[in-house]
Amino acid sequence: MALLVAVATGLLWAVPLPGSEALAEELSQLAQALRQDPTPQNYQAVARFAEESPDGELSAAKK
Repeated sequence: MALLVAVATGLLWAVPLPGSEALAEELSQLAQALRQDPTPQNYQAVARFAEESPDGELSAAKK
């Protein structure tokens, strides 16, 4: 679980590709919520985000 926090936080430093600003903002909000309140629900939200776009540059679910 701590790995998800580290990955989500690290991804915030990546420069998003054009058209992914909304995704970057969503990830930023999820990561902030997770840092402020590391509950299972917030971990699941970050994991769900990664699963929904496994090939995107903001995903932590790399193969």
